[in-house]
Amino acid sequence: MAQITTNAIVLRRADYRENDRMLTLFSPTLGRIDALARGCRRQKSPLMAASEVFCAGEYVLYAAGERMTVVSCAVQDTFYPLRSDFERLAHGMYALELCAAAVQPEQENERLFLLLLRSLAHLAYSEVAPRRVTAVFLMGLVSLMGFRPQVGRCAGCGACIRACPAGALTEKGVDGTRCLSAVTQRRGALTAEEEERMRRTGTVWGCDRCQEVCPENRGARRTSIPAFREKLIYELTPGELEGVSNRTLKERWPERAFTWRGAAVLRRNAELLQKSNMEACENAENGF
Repeated sequence: MAQITTNAIVLRRADYRENDRMLTLFSPTLGRIDALARGCRRQKSPLMAASEVFCAGEYVLYAAGERMTVVSCAVQDTFYPLRSDFERLAHGMYALELCAAAVQPEQENERLFLLLLRSLAHLAYSEVAPRRVTAVFLMGLVSLMGFRPQVGRCAGCGACIRACPAGALTEKGVDGTRCLSAVTQRRGALTAEEEERMRRTGTVWGCDRCQEVCPENRGARRTSIPAFREKLIYELTPGELEGVSNRTLKERWPERAFTWRGAAVLRRNAELLQKSNMEACENAENGF
């Protein structure tokens, strides 16, 4: 049990019970945080403003195990003018949703946090066209995520489009719903088409094929971050994941990105591939 103080901005909110809300916060030092704001929907609650999307401030959180609760918040900005202009509000919500998808728990990303705050400030308080603000934000986001396009070369290359095993990349853009990185992290049941894509590629978690074939990555220096160099995990089996809780998963494989989604998703993926391999062996034995 511990008390944590961090700057953060509310990316999402969801009403919970009669007077509470579940918040998705973006912290520059702690990444994405899911926290409960108790009683924030009561009329005189001091957390009322702090539980609204766009609210940025210094949050005090109480951690008990894997659960976070908002204790207090010193509000710094709510970007209130966005609420009076539908177009600017839509662009602001788009930026929040992109950050919610890009930021991972316990992953420091101060530069993206500052980029988001500056973009929202321009949308709320300046006369710059919303499309221009969003264009700058998108270029900054993809650069910080490691996908910075080389405008003079990417348009005519097409290596990533040809290599994408899921058909998520086309000349018209990116279909994130088809990307194997997204599919393998999705909770709940998968469609028959998504399962077939996983069987075809043998993928339990993630996909970096577009990065592997990109000419711009040739000769890139190997990262100095220990988590990307040491104790790498190349495969997971259903046996290794059987009966494993989310807490045990993080303890067994600390500092691994695949632990944040939980053991159930990994078990589903590993069991799907194991079943596919067994069927392939049976067909081979029967001469099919």
